[in-house]
Amino acid sequence: MAEYDRLKRIFQDHQSAIHDKLINIMSFRATVCIKEMNKIKWDDEDEVQRNVSLHIETLTKEVLTLHRVLSKHLPTVTVSMIVGQVFTNYKEQWSKAFEGAAIQTEARKARLLRDAELLESKLGKIDGGQVLGVHIINIVKAKSTSESRPA
Repeated sequence: MAEYDRLKRIFQDHQSAIHDKLINIMSFRATVCIKEMNKIKWDDEDEVQRNVSLHIETLTKEVLTLHRVLSKHLPTVTVSMIVGQVFTNYKEQWSKAFEGAAIQTEARKARLLRDAELLESKLGKIDGGQVLGVHIINIVKAKSTSESRPA
């Protein structure tokens, strides 16, 4: 019986390490996407005309893929735990990124809002994703522009 308990503990430790690694990978992917976001020249007219950012599309696709794959192979509780931690990391990382985005006009704010709305619409399909999306949308809506400030 002691051998069984030892093997069970080793298995659980290994399983936990794999889950932590998945969370770390997704956190790193978010960091890469945020670096891309920080490179955006919000003053560029071509950028303002763009529908959404490629890095946001990539991030949402990766999260949806992770969720789909985990859902095939793991119990719902485990999937919720992993994805919940990913969303917790994203909330922290993306809040800072969206708060730090320098926008000067309402058109640029609308462009940033399209990215936030894409996050919400895609990730909102997953438990916890809608809360993240709404939080980011609220950050963008609260941003002031030089056009919205009194002269």
